[in-house]
Amino acid sequence: MSELPDRYSERLLLTADHEVWLIHWEEGHDTGFHDHDRSGGHVMVVSGAVREDRLVVGGPPSTRVVHAGESFSFEPADIHRVTHVEGEPAVTIHVYSPPLHSMGAYEVTDEGRLRRTPLSAETSLSA
Repeated sequence: MSELPDRYSERLLLTADHEVWLIHWEEGHDTGFHDHDRSGGHVMVVSGAVREDRLVVGGPPSTRVVHAGESFSFEPADIHRVTHVEGEPAVTIHVYSPPLHSMGAYEVTDEGRLRRTPLSAETSLSA
């Protein structure tokens, strides 16, 4: 069984107020549940499709598939994951404001508690 290659990503712009990234997604790519610490953001799907799952207190995650030409936004407090949808590769553009400083990755412990692990903004997310 071969290992899944990392998602390709490239920062396109960095200013004092915004950061813009291009991300290429293929089958099996999954960020895992994460937050963006103090940054809100907007994601535009350029080609293909991705799925966003957002944690909801007291219920299952809300889920939506976002296709080419569509977009979604998130607030700094949102905990979500983004995964590739089967089929052709996907390309997304991500805009963060303020620029990413740090993130948090989430896992559910054996006791059913949600644990946050702080990450640097340079960390590539994967489930």
